[in-house]
Amino acid sequence: MKTRTTLKTLRALLVTTALVAAGAAAPTFAQDRGGVMNILARQLPSEMGNIKTTFAAGTSGYIFPVVETLVGVDPETGFSPTKLATAWKVADDGLSINFTLREGVKFHDGTDFNAEAVKWNIDQSLAKGALDTVESVSVDSDYSVTLHLKQPDSTLFKALSWYDGIMISPASVEGQTAEFVASHIVGTGPFTMEKFEQDAKVEYVAFADYWDEGKPYLDGITYTVVPDQNTAKTAFLAGQAHVWDYMDSRNAPELRDMGYTINITAGLGRIMYPDSVNADSPYSKLEVRQAFEHAIDKHAIVDAFGYGTWSVMDGPCADIHVGCDAVSELAYDPALARDLLAKAGYPNGFETTVYAVGSVEDEMMTAIQAFLADAGITATMLKPDPATGAALHAEGWNNAMYLQGLTTDGPSFAAALSVDGPVPVGKAPVTEVPERYNELLAQVMAATDAESERALSAELAQFIQDEMIYIPMFVTSRNAALGKGVHSDLEAYSVHFWNPAESWIEQK
Repeated sequence: MKTRTTLKTLRALLVTTALVAAGAAAPTFAQDRGGVMNILARQLPSEMGNIKTTFAAGTSGYIFPVVETLVGVDPETGFSPTKLATAWKVADDGLSINFTLREGVKFHDGTDFNAEAVKWNIDQSLAKGALDTVESVSVDSDYSVTLHLKQPDSTLFKALSWYDGIMISPASVEGQTAEFVASHIVGTGPFTMEKFEQDAKVEYVAFADYWDEGKPYLDGITYTVVPDQNTAKTAFLAGQAHVWDYMDSRNAPELRDMGYTINITAGLGRIMYPDSVNADSPYSKLEVRQAFEHAIDKHAIVDAFGYGTWSVMDGPCADIHVGCDAVSELAYDPALARDLLAKAGYPNGFETTVYAVGSVEDEMMTAIQAFLADAGITATMLKPDPATGAALHAEGWNNAMYLQGLTTDGPSFAAALSVDGPVPVGKAPVTEVPERYNELLAQVMAATDAESERALSAELAQFIQDEMIYIPMFVTSRNAALGKGVHSDLEAYSVHFWNPAESWIEQK
């Protein structure tokens, strides 16, 4: 069996001054406090305002200096009471969760963070159709709220540690004009928004009344948009920025060799969905799906395109997902793939189509095509335009695989499947889903403790692999390069979770 190649392994090879999957160590000396951390970014949100109705969830990491979530995330233990909730208790039947809230917290506009503010924020999410397993929210006391659920749902913690768990001041929305709301985001975070230039720059300054005493260490954080990678590289190497966020993987080895710290986190999993629900499709046969799995040399693709920052999916989930480490990798074996095809009734192979989302490199599709051909599968590789892709997902596809993403924005495997799983809401039922899959997924969602969730997630992952419900490929990366003397956990664990309050710069 090959050594498990995970992002943790790759980080150990690439990171030069340790700060992986943990918050940056606090500055030792008083003179290392202060300064403004300049970060290069590919994009920023188009507006900074009422994130409950207008904000793009994919860019929430950029507003973490200003806002905080109800539930925290710890790289080692998963969800943690380190943010605005200090404790929680799940009812024995899983139908309610009581949260104890942090006291003495102020929003940047001076209003109190309390149970009423939490209820307002969650009610905003409910009104737009999010958190669909939550029936209602009740205020139990000034610093205690209870979420009442329609059914048990362990994926709620992921939601409350990310977009729908972000808390903003109700006063920054209620009674304000649309223009004001669109340009003012008011949270409880370590920094306040000082200046926002759409598609260009956002400046944050330290919040004097931040609840975590002694933090933030920095005086401010500035994001500057530089979409071109060559321009960003030149600026970073010239010392015009402390951090280069969303750096292309191809730059990681060179900057590593130059002594820079490279933070690496899972960017997006890549998986393939077969049209196995169609009885006349080759993919309705397990042996064909298994052959597809063994036909592609995933390690070769990761080596060629990931530049040491991507990892092979050893099972149907990513390294960040709870329970993923219990599933072993299936080996690249084109001879076995041909034997499996013959067993399925295709001794001479067959012709098929492989669709892919637009972000997949053309060269990678050519490599996949070559591996499949070696096993006897003649594949036409297509990247449909957005309209055609939407039609395929609405109507389904025939005798084809679809290469798409699997979200890695949190540790919950069930939450990832709820977004990118084989039975997505509003899309055609293309992939055969055994009833056991639904049973196991429901059990994971009903888990009321971390140990049970881990064990059930591992069982679900193994079942997906045994039935080859979809074909796992690899995990891309999201990377950040840190300048000399810069300490930050940006991109060290997840694209959506970092701790701006703990970032600092060594002062010369």
